[in-house]
Amino acid sequence: MDANLLSRLLRELIIDHDEVSLPGIGVFFMEQTPASVSEDGLTVYPPCRKLFFRTARDKNIDFLLFDLFIATSDKERKEAAAEFESFMADLRRDLDGKKPVVIPSFGKIRSTAEGNYYFVADRGMGDFVKDVALEPITVRPKRNPDIAGGDTPPVVSGPDASVADLSPAGADTKDGVAVQGQETDKRTRMVILLVISAICVIILAVLLSGYFGWLDSLIYSDEELRVIERASSGI
Repeated sequence: MDANLLSRLLRELIIDHDEVSLPGIGVFFMEQTPASVSEDGLTVYPPCRKLFFRTARDKNIDFLLFDLFIATSDKERKEAAAEFESFMADLRRDLDGKKPVVIPSFGKIRSTAEGNYYFVADRGMGDFVKDVALEPITVRPKRNPDIAGGDTPPVVSGPDASVADLSPAGADTKDGVAVQGQETDKRTRMVILLVISAICVIILAVLLSGYFGWLDSLIYSDEELRVIERASSGI
């Protein structure tokens, strides 16, 4: 038995079992963890099962690893059992001698000064955990249209807003509908202003002509004007 085979057996067992022991060393166990949010608030991690480890020196916690090794070995059961026990004894000796035990693609077991064992999962175990958990969700912030590069142009408002401000960047509005509408409105206002000016001139002329007697000469004959003049003077 070697470390690569140990890794393969552990990975196979931990998927279907909540606990798998290394006889005389400790127990790998899976625990359900609640949903969590990353520190930047952009990633939501769903509830999932994570791998943990605890020291346990009892050699007879379970026989899952032993039974699977015997089943996959091409040796006689007695010989395979002796090989398994020898391999576990070597692991315990290395740990007690402060030498880390590396399980490829699974993790590393070390011993503390007090003689306890602790486990550090391999980075590749992230993919392994995904096999038994949901995928994290990354939340993308909504793009602000007021910031350059936004999906939509900013809305311009206020007294300084113009057609050019509201037009997409690079669009030519010189002969566009908006500009034509502005020119039509300008011509209409100009015509109305001219009509009003003409009416005011006419009214003023009529008032002045009446004041100076010009209107009477247009309405009455010379004879009628003399009669009106004598009547006005009291003759």
